[in-house]
Amino acid sequence: MKYITNYLDRLGVRQVMLGVLLNTNDCVGVRFWNESGDHISIDEVPIGLEEGVFFFSYRDGRLTIIDSNF
Repeated sequence: MKYITNYLDRLGVRQVMLGVLLNTNDCVGVRFWNESGDHISIDEVPIGLEEGVFFFSYRDGRLTIIDSNF
């Protein structure tokens, strides 16, 4: 999941309380809530990311995948 960590770092994201990354035939994008509770929506995904739906949190440079499918 280095693709996701590098992507969030490149965007300047430091903490994600809850996020979902969608990379399917029908939908592509990242949606997350930061430490302030603000909702951020981006209509792209990291290059090289495998297909699927990933729920995650990100704190102190550590990515935690909560759940995924595909």
